[in-house]
Amino acid sequence: MGICPIRRDLYSQTFDELIRQITLDSPDRGLMFLRIRDEIRMTMAAYETLFERGVAYGSRNALTFEQQKEGTSEKVQEAGEANRELERQINEWKLKCELLEKKHKDLQELDDKRHQEQLKAEKRPGIWLKNTLDAIMSHTRSDFYSANSGGGIGPARSERLAEQSENHEEANKNE
Repeated sequence: MGICPIRRDLYSQTFDELIRQITLDSPDRGLMFLRIRDEIRMTMAAYETLFERGVAYGSRNALTFEQQKEGTSEKVQEAGEANRELERQINEWKLKCELLEKKHKDLQELDDKRHQEQLKAEKRPGIWLKNTLDAIMSHTRSDFYSANSGGGIGPARSERLAEQSENHEEANKNE
């Protein structure tokens, strides 16, 4: 019958007067209109109750939302600070990782260099031994060929070969 209370009151009075006049003419119709009037009043009361409850619910939710919003903004700030701290830690760890990788690379290069030097040092006696052995073999072959040709190996030559062999063994032990 309207939201405005004055209009509602006027319409209600008019409808009540119509019901009174119809009831005088036909009591059954009057009862039916009374039921309709009561149904309209109950419907309007239900709508008013729903409206009031909706407004109350909305205001409660608005207050709750504001409280949650304040708490959420604080949480967002804390999370942002924690995120920045974690990013700082990540950068520190990346820097440490890069330094460790560089140190590892330098140590690996130094180790490879030492290994190469050690390998060269170990090859030197082998080369020296090979050259000495080749020299001995070439002297022995020449002595062998000269012995087969009738010359033979004399005592001086035998002593020299023995000394060379001993010197060679001592050199191997020293290195």
